[in-house]
Amino acid sequence: MVDRETPRHSDARIDWLVEHCPFGSILDIGCGEGMFEANAAHERRTIDAIDIRPEAIAQAKALCERTLDRQILKNIRFEVSDFHGPETGRPGYDAVILGEIVEHVREPETFLYRAAYALKHNGKMLVTVPWGPSKAPGQAQAFVLSQFLDALPDFVRWDDLGIVDGHIRFLGTRTVKPGSAGTDKLRAKNRQRFPADLLLTISERAALEFRQISRELPAAHAKPPTRRSNSSDLTAERDALQKQLTMLTTEREALLKQRDELERSKGDVVLAFRTLARLKLIPLVGRVRAYVEARPALKARILRTLPKPVIHKLQKHVRAAIRETTLGNPKRVLIDHKVPEGHDLIVVCNNYPDGGGQYGGEFIRARLLAYRDRGVKCLLVICNHRYSKPHFATHEGIDIFRVPMFLSRGIPSFVAERKARTLFVHSPPPESIEELRSLSRLKKVVLWFHGFEVRDYRRLLFNYSTEDLERQREFLDSANRARMGALLRLDSAQSVATVFVSDFQLDVARTDSGALLKNANVIHNFVDGEFFSFKEKAPEMARKILLIRSFQTRNYANDIATEAIRLLSTRPGFEELSFTIRGTGQYFDELTAPLAHLANVDVAEAYLSANEIKELHDEHGIFLVPSRFDTQGVSMCEAMASGLVCITNPVAAIPEFFDEDCGYFAKADSVEAYADAIVRAVGAPDLFQAKAQAAARRVRSQCGAPTTIERELMLMESRAVVHDE
Repeated sequence: MVDRETPRHSDARIDWLVEHCPFGSILDIGCGEGMFEANAAHERRTIDAIDIRPEAIAQAKALCERTLDRQILKNIRFEVSDFHGPETGRPGYDAVILGEIVEHVREPETFLYRAAYALKHNGKMLVTVPWGPSKAPGQAQAFVLSQFLDALPDFVRWDDLGIVDGHIRFLGTRTVKPGSAGTDKLRAKNRQRFPADLLLTISERAALEFRQISRELPAAHAKPPTRRSNSSDLTAERDALQKQLTMLTTEREALLKQRDELERSKGDVVLAFRTLARLKLIPLVGRVRAYVEARPALKARILRTLPKPVIHKLQKHVRAAIRETTLGNPKRVLIDHKVPEGHDLIVVCNNYPDGGGQYGGEFIRARLLAYRDRGVKCLLVICNHRYSKPHFATHEGIDIFRVPMFLSRGIPSFVAERKARTLFVHSPPPESIEELRSLSRLKKVVLWFHGFEVRDYRRLLFNYSTEDLERQREFLDSANRARMGALLRLDSAQSVATVFVSDFQLDVARTDSGALLKNANVIHNFVDGEFFSFKEKAPEMARKILLIRSFQTRNYANDIATEAIRLLSTRPGFEELSFTIRGTGQYFDELTAPLAHLANVDVAEAYLSANEIKELHDEHGIFLVPSRFDTQGVSMCEAMASGLVCITNPVAAIPEFFDEDCGYFAKADSVEAYADAIVRAVGAPDLFQAKAQAAARRVRSQCGAPTTIERELMLMESRAVVHDE
């Protein structure tokens, strides 16, 4: 504290926060020593106070225990938490408090977005943050008004803004849904209410106030007066400055000359590289890429070793080089490949299981096998970076045409030339939407969306570290705009039908894009109840527990399951249980390493075929399905069909396909709750068989062929679309 006024100013900011904070549920992010809680606690307020520092939470608890009544104290919940972590950001707060915390965050846009996303409709956001261009020690950011406003999310209305005692004070209200059409209007209204001239006036007034305060600081903190310069001193200083100016001008001219020479050299290098690429590099890149893609373990090692920005840049430059140097017309290359005719249906996708060591596209394989069994002759077109040249083959009675990604531009023309009347496209890239719209004049076009293609990436921020977001923000925002724009364009494409795998996913797509999607259908992913046949198990099978999950991203929440197993290993009776863990992905080694010393935990990084998964289903009684975000949960549904009792989290679309009649829910993002759910499942043998039977019945009712495959084939027969609202 540099003077006696600083504590008074701090108290004034706390008073302002308390005065403008509504009653109801409050989230205080970065609560510090609990000054807000001690002043704001009320019988009509419940406060979740979080801070990343355990010592701050301890001090806040101690302060509130000394100053507050016990009944009021019950309304405050303190928690050590990093708001960038997945355990926070629960929606439904009446107010979010950010008191002198945003300046310590390296990614303020993401931080403010998550804070506002935790609000109810019409919930209040209150922020205080130091104002000024210079950073104090320990601060990651320095804010002037325009920078602060640019960091705010576009679904918050600006109600009040000012600079008092050297701090920005902001009061806002969440009034529209993130990503909806109303954000553009709200952004314009906000800028209209606080135009640039008003921001300048507020800043000037604050600068004058700061200057006045500086003059009034106690003499003990003032700098000693400097000696007044005489005329000769001023002349010498002027000559020195003139000399420096001359040197800087000369240096600037030299740098400009170097820049021009570099630009000319760059042009020569680019021309030479393109010539070399056309003749030598592109064939070599194609062979290297095919070699790596055919070896999943090598690819996983490369992905873990190289930084993500390097990977994205390599992919970008390689694709650009291939586009510029590919000889011939992609359309002619594909058409001339002589793929047989006679198909009823063409299915286009970007991934399909081929035993290559990574999960993806299993739900498409299940569909195609069901189509085949009903007499529908399909041609599957897979477009993927794994392939270096077009290749046609027949596998499991399905004709498969593998197309390298650099020939993807030729696929619409190739499909247009085919005699098949219907085209199903799974996870279409946004740049292909216009071509598919034009293709719908010739064929029946149905687009399947499975998740990432129709949601704002910020819903899954827990998949990214702060550093990842800083490096990839431009790429992620660009992909966001392309995906949401493609969905909006579908509103005017009446001849194109769309399919979503859950009501939750459709609602997310409409909310994030603002599109109406009137031609949307909800058809769940098909689960083959004959292949995943129900096998009744003895109650003691509940002690055999299985986890089969992708470890590629954090939304699969394997950290919850593995940490729950580690927690159970400290409790009595753990040695009577057995665990089997299978999966692949970048986080597999990291998350399973703490379990390596446990004799009753069988861990192996492996890709499993459908037959191998079914064998493990039959050998176990409980199936772990931790989740932070699922659009359906196909692996859970397959386990339910086989007669396993599942343990999962009530998040995203999971409650559409699962309830506690079928298994056990555990509180989202709680390791302790997940461990307790495993104990409950193992300790209730009398409920084990009843829950397994209920699960098998439910999944066959929701995801069996009559409600999935038959409805999909109806889309082949008629342009009429069944609407699910």
